Amino acid sequence: MDLKQLRYFAAVAEEGSITAAARRLYLSQPPLSMQLQALEREVGCSLFERGRRHITLTDAGRVLYGYACSILETQQSALDEIAALREGSGGVLRLGMVSSLSGTLAADWLAEFCGERKGVRLEIYEANTYELIQRLRRRSVHLALVRQPFQAEDLLSHPLAGEAMVAVARRELLPREDASWAQLRTLPLIVYRRWEALVRQKLDAAGGAGAFRCVCDDARTAVSLAERGLGVAVVPASAAGLMRGGDMVSPAIPEGLLSQIVATHPKNTPLPRPAQEFLDFLLRKYPEKPQNSL
Repeated sequence: MDLKQLRYFAAVAEEGSITAAARRLYLSQPPLSMQLQALEREVGCSLFERGRRHITLTDAGRVLYGYACSILETQQSALDEIAALREGSGGVLRLGMVSSLSGTLAADWLAEFCGERKGVRLEIYEANTYELIQRLRRRSVHLALVRQPFQAEDLLSHPLAGEAMVAVARRELLPREDASWAQLRTLPLIVYRRWEALVRQKLDAAGGAGAFRCVCDDARTAVSLAERGLGVAVVPASAAGLMRGGDMVSPAIPEGLLSQIVATHPKNTPLPRPAQEFLDFLLRKYPEKPQNSL
């Protein structure tokens, strides 16, 4: 299979119709159908369930579609990066980041860095830590800003800032100016899935497990649900900056957890110049390795 076939295949998968995909690709239907048939012969199975008006992906088609998107995205990123260098700009920084950083600390870092390197173009991908790790492995991002804990022996991680965890809630749920684990175990909690076990340990040590109202993967979700009174969100301190409601509190949790922010990238793979310069910029800001982190 080649890039052209993958591009044709992805267009048909997204349009749900050979006719619509042909219009999108500025092709007639017969050569498009022939390319799809050739691709199916090569993989040895059907990629589409063909209906009278609409076609859908088979299980094999869904697998190939995921790989096709990744390959086509990497191709386009490579072309964009080469074009930026050819045009004499500062190049392209393809950066992944978790949602709890995108509107807070990372926005400050990027503003400062781009003030120094005005020619750099940013491509930012926001996802949870595990999705970003997969993007690093596919080389669709150069560098990712994520939170520990995670296991990835093929990646090199550089500790940056350590953040205390805070309790975000409506004032009527958390009227006091502190948030002990003993107090939190009596309230409905909203926690990150990756930190669920660690939070349970803290609650158990304080006298018993609390009530987990919601377990989620995104700081924006946790804070948004807390704003609506669903419970108390246990999130990193910078995520409290995502609050929009006026009657909200975000006290630190004494003897709490420390969320470790790291910059990570594949081992034994040279970083493109903009990514290396951004990493160097971050390491100058955080020369000391934080201790006692998650």
